[in-house]
Amino acid sequence: MKMLSLLITTMLLSAPLSSIAEEKSTRIVITADKEVSYALGIEVAQKWRDEGLIVDPKVVALAINDVQNHGPRRLSSEAGRQAIYIEKDRIKRASAAVWKARRTAAREFMENNKNAEGVVTTDSGLQYVIQEPGTGAVPNENSSIVVSYTGISATKGNIFGRVKAPQDGSTFSMNSVIDGWKEGIPLIKEGGKITLYVPAHLAYGRDGIKHRKLYIIEPNDALVFDIELIKVSN
Repeated sequence: MKMLSLLITTMLLSAPLSSIAEEKSTRIVITADKEVSYALGIEVAQKWRDEGLIVDPKVVALAINDVQNHGPRRLSSEAGRQAIYIEKDRIKRASAAVWKARRTAAREFMENNKNAEGVVTTDSGLQYVIQEPGTGAVPNENSSIVVSYTGISATKGNIFGRVKAPQDGSTFSMNSVIDGWKEGIPLIKEGGKITLYVPAHLAYGRDGIKHRKLYIIEPNDALVFDIELIKVSN
């Protein structure tokens, strides 16, 4: 039953291009008796996409036909399991290579950046430049802080986050932020500004951050934060 559901998924989500061209003006209506099938299609197709699996809709449809009509199987169960294992292993190794390359690039960035003008490197590997020291309260591990910040991937250069105080969820507890912030933000006072260069082990490490199965912050990446400390509540 599990295999049948998997096969039905792809058939439902994959229509021949010729059919689409012929019926492009016809709206496809999912009637009540087809809702379960469509829901299963979405669920399993999403799972396959998240895993990086790419299937041939025509071959899947052929397998569905064989199962539904109790026909002979064109592939043994053992051969099928082996094919799936090989493909998943390929995807896993390809992903590992990407994250290894990201780790290398991040480490190279941090190594080069420590020689940049004004950059200070701590024993943990955190790097920073104080833009404005501030004049107010100094945050501690139990403080609540309000900040404006921009977060940038050190290796790709893209902005992954931008928060403007006092909107956009700009209030944080110091005991819940990443280690790079726990160490770096107390280097300035309320009203101060700082740039933090955070290596992966003080940020999100090998896990990265995902939103709806897509990486916002990739595993092993170093991050750059421009932070303004608006308010400190101790």
